[in-house]
Amino acid sequence: MPKVKILDYLVSDFYSVDADFRTTLEEAIQHDSNIHIITLNMEHLHLAEKMPEFKRILTNAEFLIPDGESICLLARILAKQKIKKIAGIDLAEKLINSYSRIAFLGAEKTVSDSLRNLLTLKYSSVSISSNSEALNSSKEFLFEHGFYEKNQEESVIERIVNFNPELFLVALGSPAQEFLIAKYRHLFKNTVMIGVGGSFDIFAGKLSRAPKLFIKLKLEWLFRILQEPKRLGRFLSNLKNFLFLLLKSF
Repeated sequence: MPKVKILDYLVSDFYSVDADFRTTLEEAIQHDSNIHIITLNMEHLHLAEKMPEFKRILTNAEFLIPDGESICLLARILAKQKIKKIAGIDLAEKLINSYSRIAFLGAEKTVSDSLRNLLTLKYSSVSISSNSEALNSSKEFLFEHGFYEKNQEESVIERIVNFNPELFLVALGSPAQEFLIAKYRHLFKNTVMIGVGGSFDIFAGKLSRAPKLFIKLKLEWLFRILQEPKRLGRFLSNLKNFLFLLLKSF
């Protein structure tokens, strides 16, 4: 997959191989025991400026996918190359459709339960696992909510590792989800791992995805602020960080 250098990072141009992304992952996983995908946004870049250990996680990830128009804009300004954003939730949906054995970690228990029920309806003859429950099927899911005590973390991860997922989606928010994947990835084999932020809330219907018009006009961020006004502070902070990193690069 072609990569574009933005600041200190190599960002993958996902849409150059969109139709063959599963094959790209399978080829990559032959060289590594597992794959870490990070849907890169301005918050990640800002955190990496403050936290060297988080910067190492970004650098060591097999794929950094542009999840934000600000990342695409940095590519055009700094690298003189045009790449296209893919929202983390869209990538997560593509991956869910591509793999058969999938583990979900994160969100509130009510959201996790709702997502399990919705996926049961969406995929016929699906096998759902939660702790010890499992059924025979060509597609199997394991669900673990994200509101566990710190001393329960290892047992939660142990259940997921024993499930042996092909795909592991972590919805704990950044940087917690990236740190968790980096900490435990050595326990997995032939697994694609990705942090998906608040995607479970949208999949489960707790929050709404931006209408197509907002997405087409690249105003998905505005819809999210309208839906969750508390995000305004994050947006302004990301704007400041974008300008800071842009000026710093010259």
